[in-house]
Amino acid sequence: MSYVTPDQVREMMERYGVPRELEVSLELTPAEFSMLRGSRKRERSHDITLFIFRERGGEEFAAIAKPFFPPGIWRAPSGAAHPDESLQEGALREAREETGLNVELERFILLVRARFTCGPEFEDWTSYVFTARMAGGTLQQQDTEEISAVRWISLGELLGEVREKLRDTGMPLFQYRLRLHDEAVREIRRLRGERAV
Repeated sequence: MSYVTPDQVREMMERYGVPRELEVSLELTPAEFSMLRGSRKRERSHDITLFIFRERGGEEFAAIAKPFFPPGIWRAPSGAAHPDESLQEGALREAREETGLNVELERFILLVRARFTCGPEFEDWTSYVFTARMAGGTLQQQDTEEISAVRWISLGELLGEVREKLRDTGMPLFQYRLRLHDEAVREIRRLRGERAV
């Protein structure tokens, strides 16, 4: 049972809007399933994913790479709220740790319920996806063990080169991020009144 409660999620909806909801199922490799289980400290079963834009309505957002990522793979930063934090507190802390930025949350855009399977075993996972805006700080990861690099990239790069590299890995967890990126960009553009690609 996750320590993120329906009341916490409702509070974020009241503050930042009602997100589009998605359900996703993916079969993982045994190695990926083991890695996912290893990330479930204190019964964690969620991530908070942040599209942190350099400026309101801009194209560039902060993206991170992890030490095990193949070259050229970037993704929106994400992490978990701790059991003693609200979702908002967790989001702001993770933003600082992963990007060095102080941020203002803007919009709750997606709530993704995923079921990851490996043969007969499964883990349920929820991704809470927000847009945010840089409010201060310098783009430089604080957590240098988990994050190997951080940079500004455009939504166009995310849907172009980065998407191809994620797809080409063939790894299900990267395919999950690819799907999450696609859906997030679609929602960001819809909310801005732009044509979704």
